[in-house]
Amino acid sequence: EISPILTRLDTVNLSRQVKFSEESQSATLNLNNRLADIQISSSAINRNQFKANITSPKIDLAKLLSDNGSHTLNHTSLDIYASGVLKDKNGKPHINIHTILPLLCIQEREYRNLDIKTTLAGNTISVDAEGKDNEGEIRSHLTLTNGHRRHLQGTLQIENLRTERLGLGKMHPDARLYLNTEVNVSATDIDDIRGSLSINDFIVETNEQDSTIAHLPQFTLNTDIDAKGFRTLYIDSEPLKLDAQGHYRFSTLAATIQNTLHKRLPNLIEAKNIYARADDLQFALSLQDTVLLDRLGMKGVCIPERLHFYGSMHGNDSLDITADIPFIKFGKEHLRNSSIRINGTKNDLTADVTTERLQKSGFITVYLKSSAHDNRLRLIAGADNKRKPAYKGEMDITANFARNTGGKREVNVWIAPTDLTISDTLWNVHPA
Repeated sequence: EISPILTRLDTVNLSRQVKFSEESQSATLNLNNRLADIQISSSAINRNQFKANITSPKIDLAKLLSDNGSHTLNHTSLDIYASGVLKDKNGKPHINIHTILPLLCIQEREYRNLDIKTTLAGNTISVDAEGKDNEGEIRSHLTLTNGHRRHLQGTLQIENLRTERLGLGKMHPDARLYLNTEVNVSATDIDDIRGSLSINDFIVETNEQDSTIAHLPQFTLNTDIDAKGFRTLYIDSEPLKLDAQGHYRFSTLAATIQNTLHKRLPNLIEAKNIYARADDLQFALSLQDTVLLDRLGMKGVCIPERLHFYGSMHGNDSLDITADIPFIKFGKEHLRNSSIRINGTKNDLTADVTTERLQKSGFITVYLKSSAHDNRLRLIAGADNKRKPAYKGEMDITANFARNTGGKREVNVWIAPTDLTISDTLWNVHPA
């Protein structure tokens, strides 16, 4: 039942010297095994004020963390200098730790001279870190305060760092990352989070000229909540803008939407137990992007003109969403003049989607109308090219969701009689 990490140490040679008195204490420790060689020296006064050094020329992290040595952290060398008091005049610890990693090897790539300074003062931890390799540099300053509310504040800068070193290099192995960000947030839990996050520069580029893969010049997120639980959320960036406000919780939004659907189709969609008061909010969202989505893995997605979403949600009884999408393409699909209208009342939920889809002969109007209530879902899907020869018509399908005597779901589907026109020829769709 011994921890696997301890078993991987195998044979351990340990030698030490300890000096102990009422006023002063000191110890030296040498630990050697097949994975590491560590030296520790420490001293203390009155069992309170202390200093300590920990040094190791090499620690085989891969074999220590994994029995087959396949861990991404390969090996490191380190020097740690610690000093401080275990209890200050307020009974709190005040400790300074300076960690130097002359060498850190990750996925067989070497980083040298990482410098980390940590201060623990009462409930507050501050970290200053700086790391460089032959090309790039990382700098950060973070302060975390524990208490009734946890407060995180700080900055992070990345310059000229290869993305493959962050595990992002398969698509663009020679890409380099630049990032400058600030954070100032506090929270007791995810629903109580308040503060801001800003990314002043986010650039991914390659060595080739004019080869920027992604460029987000600025991104700002602000969120706050008052004593009555009224939340505001604001995101401002070049591609995305979002403004949402109301009485809602981040942890229950998805469940509120699920329960809204459950109320109309209870035999198809399960109910979700959530916070007693359902979410209530209004929002506005706009998005325009021609490069970033594609570079982040959504291949072929392009939004050359800004799209807009507006909406409101009042518990499980009222839902109103409007979307206008001038043009969007993904892969070989090209859609223009798209609109989405969703409306939910206490009794039913309706949705109307209209778009113009590009085909070889030009754009053709495509639409979908749906309604859901009392375990019944109706879909009317149609198309019309609005020219000669005519290609138009629609399908009218209704599904009723039920449970049999054994409690298992079952569905009954009806196809209503409709007409289809294909190359000016009329076809009758029979009921089924």
